Amino acid sequence: MKPFSFFLRFLTIAGSSLLIISGDTVTAEPKPEQSALPSLFLPGPVPNDKGAWNVKNLGPVGIGMDLKSPDLTMVVSNVEKGSPAELTGKFKIGQVIESINGQTLAGRAARETLGDIITEAEATDGKMSFKIQGEGDVVVTIPVMGRYSKTWPLNCPKSDKIVRNLADLLAKREKPTWGSVIFMLSTGEEKDLEVVRGWMDDVQIGSKSINWHRGYMSYGVCEYYLRTGDAKVLPMIKEACDELKKNIYNGGWGARDVPAHFTYSTGSGQVHASGAHCLNLLLMARLCGVEVDNDTLQEALTQFYRFAGHGNVAYGEGTPEGGFRDNGKTSAMALGMTAAALLTPDGEKSVYAKARDNSSMKAFYATNWFHAAHTGGGMGEIWHHTAVSQMHEKRPIPYRSYMDTRRWLMDLSRRFDGSIGIGGMTDRYDVSVTESDMDFGTFFALTYTLPRKHLQLFGAPRSKFAKNYQLPPRPWGNAADDQFHSIEPLDDSLLSMKDLLNENVPDDASLAVITRLADPKTPDTVVMKYLHHPEYDLRVEAIKAVVNRGKYELIIPLLESDDPRLRNLGILSITGMFKGKGIPNDQLKPEIISLVERIIENKEESWWVTIDAISALGRFDKAIIAKHRDRLLDLMDHRECTYTKTAAIKTLALICAEPDQYKILLPRLVDATMKIWNNASAQTLTSEIGKALSTASPEVKAFAESVVKKAYNGIPDQLIAKSGAVLNRASQTMRIYTTEMLKHTPGGSEFIRFLPKKTFKFGLSSDEKDMYVYKNFVPAPQFVGKWRLLTGRWEITIPDDLLGKTIVQANKEIEAQKQLSGRSAYRPNYLILEDGGTVQRDTNRFWSGDMLVHNNEVEARRMEARKLDGIDYLLVERGGFPDEPDPKAGYGWWIYIKEP
Repeated sequence: MKPFSFFLRFLTIAGSSLLIISGDTVTAEPKPEQSALPSLFLPGPVPNDKGAWNVKNLGPVGIGMDLKSPDLTMVVSNVEKGSPAELTGKFKIGQVIESINGQTLAGRAARETLGDIITEAEATDGKMSFKIQGEGDVVVTIPVMGRYSKTWPLNCPKSDKIVRNLADLLAKREKPTWGSVIFMLSTGEEKDLEVVRGWMDDVQIGSKSINWHRGYMSYGVCEYYLRTGDAKVLPMIKEACDELKKNIYNGGWGARDVPAHFTYSTGSGQVHASGAHCLNLLLMARLCGVEVDNDTLQEALTQFYRFAGHGNVAYGEGTPEGGFRDNGKTSAMALGMTAAALLTPDGEKSVYAKARDNSSMKAFYATNWFHAAHTGGGMGEIWHHTAVSQMHEKRPIPYRSYMDTRRWLMDLSRRFDGSIGIGGMTDRYDVSVTESDMDFGTFFALTYTLPRKHLQLFGAPRSKFAKNYQLPPRPWGNAADDQFHSIEPLDDSLLSMKDLLNENVPDDASLAVITRLADPKTPDTVVMKYLHHPEYDLRVEAIKAVVNRGKYELIIPLLESDDPRLRNLGILSITGMFKGKGIPNDQLKPEIISLVERIIENKEESWWVTIDAISALGRFDKAIIAKHRDRLLDLMDHRECTYTKTAAIKTLALICAEPDQYKILLPRLVDATMKIWNNASAQTLTSEIGKALSTASPEVKAFAESVVKKAYNGIPDQLIAKSGAVLNRASQTMRIYTTEMLKHTPGGSEFIRFLPKKTFKFGLSSDEKDMYVYKNFVPAPQFVGKWRLLTGRWEITIPDDLLGKTIVQANKEIEAQKQLSGRSAYRPNYLILEDGGTVQRDTNRFWSGDMLVHNNEVEARRMEARKLDGIDYLLVERGGFPDEPDPKAGYGWWIYIKEP
């Protein structure tokens, strides 16, 4: 392969700044200045927002505020009892604050301004003057703390006071909270360790706990053992690991003690925001010398390690996610890689140490996306801080920039009583120790203590109680994949190590880079630089810019590169990338196709590059895909990589109904798909095979019918993970997806129509005679018509008075929605039942008598026609009938109104 620098030497890009080349030296133009932004942290309050932004706590002052448009007027939203604000007797909910110490928020970075006002007051006289509309000036006095030092939180009296205040508050508690143990150990003070000793009898992370709880609390328990050697906690650690063994599924865990609902969220039954910490528990337990089931450890280690260097840890068992909003999952995984590096004898020379550094630095680049993720994102702020803290010595300038640009957040997060939340934006995680035992904010307080290096995970001298354990030299991928973990510039780069060591948040974090690369005025040389950046998602933004600018001449040199990361970018230009499209079809030149084919056939190629190359192959002619059929079948059988397996099936599905391929491919593809117990993957793959069958010849469809029926009948009544955990609704879901293939075969639709369907009554009895079996159409004129959905209810019965109240409320909600615009605007949902049993525009449902039958869900739901005050209503069971349900829970009705 040609080195990428070969291409650079001859690169001439019209309209760009000069690229000066002298011998082997490439000099890029200076970094352009970033345009001023109202805030480095998005989303955030800006003038003319549609709604109000709430700042739940104005730090130690003791009030909360709504910031209202158009000019971010401050309105008091709450006053905390016992706080300095409450002691003035002057603050009331609804008051308008015109200024604080003479400052308003109009046109400024509101939250940063509020935090800076607190910081300045604590550094001087502690006085904060609030000008309240109609009330005049009210002065609140907060404790003087001094200024943050230039090296804070180290060698910083203010930081030390904050730490001591929280530690003294925690010491008064009889029992530990989620974050209290790890925080007290992190201070390094003997008196705090003694408090922890007293708590250990009350810590519970074993069978009486849940995965969220045991994952979060296990850090403290394991670090306590490694600090003290107190063996009384080892049985508890062992019990927690045994619980994880019971409910692991495909290398991950649900949020609680069993795999989550098979179709939960991304359809994996996994919640990696909690599961990553479960892996870390297993690794830390092993470091403590606790026996851990090896299969469980290896399975989980492989699951999470494969995300490193490839984007964000996914929500569940899926491929890595793009962008920078990740709820802290990637940073949590980085802690796991830290534990793995401490555990395995290779230590800092291991692949785990490199995966740790790359994943930790991602938190620096992600800093702009604030409280931005599923459920609010506040927990992400915790783990981003811990990840960046791991790099404070290797990347001191980026670390300092990260801390200083977030200083306002730390002061805004503090409460007047010394506890700490996660401030700046209201979500469920902004809670301190005096507000909840699930005190996420106490973890956030580790920001002040981690650089003290009193914890094993954060640089403490190796504990004499720590044990080694040989982990796999590489749990996923091959030697080429290791390069994705580097935190150095790619070879032959416009980017230097000096550039990386001097990165700062305003210029070099993701928001600045994305803005810069999206600007058509940015020189092409800058785009070239970011193609060589060690952060995967910045490289993705750069290749997106290449495609958007039509610089298609770059693609061949990328595909020819010796570096797998650059070859990956060349492939992404074909497949498309996160929020970006691939090159147009007319640019799929023969040389590009040939290079992708070479990558596919190269058995030494990086797994990650191969996965994307399989997808790229799917854009080519079917004849080209067919040339690589045997290689794709080998990749489909890849035991160690489900990503490769699913990519191969999806691409082979494009030719699985071809006359010269179907007898070989259909049986193998269908069989392989049935073994992929992942909701999202199964849904995609069965849909792709079904799509191919929909246009197949009668001969192919006839052949496919027996293949798919065999697969359908082979689905067991329960899908059970290797751990023994039963996967809730998995069997039913796999049957649903199999019908997506079956309905395109000659007798498939009739086969599905006459299958016994679950009913609510069957759910209660589990007696097969209570299942619905279609025999022929039974007319029921009262159900024929166009029905508009009003709302859903969870009651078992809907009496007329409740129906009336429901309708009134539903109509109010609909009218409110009609006033909105965009995605949230009201869009009516119709159920149109036609005479003869069909459902208009829906081939997956039919009706007969009083039953609405869902073929793809293998359920029959009872309907009831009701007339109230001259209006016709239709009630339809909501469905989703589990086996042996509680008749008082999980049951309800959809309520429709008849339209002309």
